[in-house]
Amino acid sequence: MYGYTDKESLVPIYEYSCIECDLDYEKERSIHDSVPEYYCDKCGYALQRVFNSFGLSFKGGGFYSTDGRR
Repeated sequence: MYGYTDKESLVPIYEYSCIECDLDYEKERSIHDSVPEYYCDKCGYALQRVFNSFGLSFKGGGFYSTDGRR
């Protein structure tokens, strides 16, 4: 996975967006690092972290004791 052989070398990739020119960047950062300041390569403004939503769907019965009761 990711071309690494050591599990400790896996670093999460975070998405950032420039607040001025709206360019998107992906940055690798360890969860143990303090919050870094990243700057846009094009305009020099600060990058803001992008929090994306993900789809999660539970299908079928059995998740709660009240499922399927009518």
